Amino acid sequence: MIDDLPLLHLTNGVTHHPHGEDRGRLSVAIEHALTNGHWNIIISQVEEYIRHFNLRPVAPLPADADRRAMDRFKTFYKAAHP
Repeated sequence: MIDDLPLLHLTNGVTHHPHGEDRGRLSVAIEHALTNGHWNIIISQVEEYIRHFNLRPVAPLPADADRRAMDRFKTFYKAAHP
């Protein structure tokens, strides 16, 4: 079992990073770390990292953001896999 993982390992295999209404705090932290070469940040440090750099999403996520994201995913998936 892995106790902790470097934050930027979460980007492995990701070709399209979340944007727009799907871009939350974790996405902002990942983008900031990538842009600034902060390769040593681990998952357990993300909350502190966000506070230290005062990172905020572009807009607050709506309460039903997860459901809406899943609905969009299902629509795209069904279109690609008829």
